[in-house]
Amino acid sequence: MKTLAQKILFLKSQSLKALDQFFQLRPITDVERDGADVLYLKGLTPEALYTSYHDLLEVMPWLYQQGARRWCDVGCGVGRTCLLWAWLFEDAEAHGVELVPERLEEARSAARSLPAPHTYWIEGDFASPSQKLPDADVYFIYLATGPQLDALLTKLKRRSSPAWVVVVESHGDLKPRLQWEAWWLAPTATRFALQSQRHDPWLQVYRTRPDHPVLSLEDAWEGRSGLLPNELALHPSPLGYLLGKSFQRHWELVVEEFAEMWTMETLGLTWFNPQSIQGEHPPRQIEWTKVKLGLRRLPEDVPYRQWADWRRHETSLRYSTAHADGRRVKLRKIILSPVPCLEFSDGVRIQCQDLTNLEEDK
Repeated sequence: MKTLAQKILFLKSQSLKALDQFFQLRPITDVERDGADVLYLKGLTPEALYTSYHDLLEVMPWLYQQGARRWCDVGCGVGRTCLLWAWLFEDAEAHGVELVPERLEEARSAARSLPAPHTYWIEGDFASPSQKLPDADVYFIYLATGPQLDALLTKLKRRSSPAWVVVVESHGDLKPRLQWEAWWLAPTATRFALQSQRHDPWLQVYRTRPDHPVLSLEDAWEGRSGLLPNELALHPSPLGYLLGKSFQRHWELVVEEFAEMWTMETLGLTWFNPQSIQGEHPPRQIEWTKVKLGLRRLPEDVPYRQWADWRRHETSLRYSTAHADGRRVKLRKIILSPVPCLEFSDGVRIQCQDLTNLEEDK
């Protein structure tokens, strides 16, 4: 039986292609999926899509020395990192979460062939509120972005015990996004040089802080129907908190700027820079220092919910008032004050009380 040092020397001496053959993996990339809203199905090389074994040969032994025994790759693809962890440490276990079943089946097949009995595979979307993360000591993040990343961070933040989070930069926006979470996801002084060409040449290790007092503040907010701007400002990272709603329906920002108050859905929110977020419904960029931001649940009244649905789906509409008519327009903005009104894609604003008809233009 090889020692850990012997295993590391063997892995370092092999090419990436040779190691895939050793682990009996096919690094499949393109996957046929009609109509699916899934990232990274086509157009990426294996080098871009999957983490190299060589990039983890220093951090994995270090984590094991810290007491880590359970590894979780969130978005594991064909399972490279999980198979590597399980092969290096025979008393450890690895969990892989993957949305694309074709890739996960490749991982399962390789685990059976090795064999790697202490590997566990979960087919699911970690952005789904119902998808729980496996209980692990280490979570590995690569290629997560947008609302999927926000969902993952929200779940990691709610862990009851500390965990290591290992990050490889993919697009150039992951580590800047994590700066907003530094109050509970603390970067350590530990980092490791990558062998692969990435946006950042360093693999960074973070540590979760489940005992942070702000988590109690967030818990108290969960039962609320909304937050005023002065309340939201109490948070050490208010924009990071709002991004935690980016994968949830039925929440919206209340934006106060230029003596107007209007709303933007949190669904699909993304970060733009350390002071700004980008919304989809409507498509606007919001800078924290230039507006006042509040948060509320979508109102239950029927007209407003219908307007919000039309805004989200960019539905083609027609409207009429006593003085004007419009066809094949889209609802861009719902303004709450000083006068409640709707703004359409043709530039027209109509006070809600003046609308005589608003319906889908089929």
